[in-house]
Amino acid sequence: MSCAMARVLQREGYSPLLGDVFSNDVFVGGGRRGTQAGAATVAWHVEYCARRTKPGSVVIFHVPRARDRLSVVPITRGFLEWCESRGLSCVTASELAASHVGANNVLP
Repeated sequence: MSCAMARVLQREGYSPLLGDVFSNDVFVGGGRRGTQAGAATVAWHVEYCARRTKPGSVVIFHVPRARDRLSVVPITRGFLEWCESRGLSCVTASELAASHVGANNVLP
């Protein structure tokens, strides 16, 4: 993250969050720019993330270009279905942090 990005986040009241599972751009695994992800691309991303996800993971699907953002919808849907089939649930970053806060409101 650049210093300029950090200043914008701070000014807008956001906190940066790092993830531990990152499947790269949605074009990895067979996707094409400007199109929705096909079944093979969806399966690739779901499997890639499934192999790396554990309880408490923060998963990131990176879609840098606005015209390609629809590609992440079927990938996310497939990944959420996988999570549900394994008994994993999704929570907000605030909920995840709150579940790890100690008695003094401090993360361990």
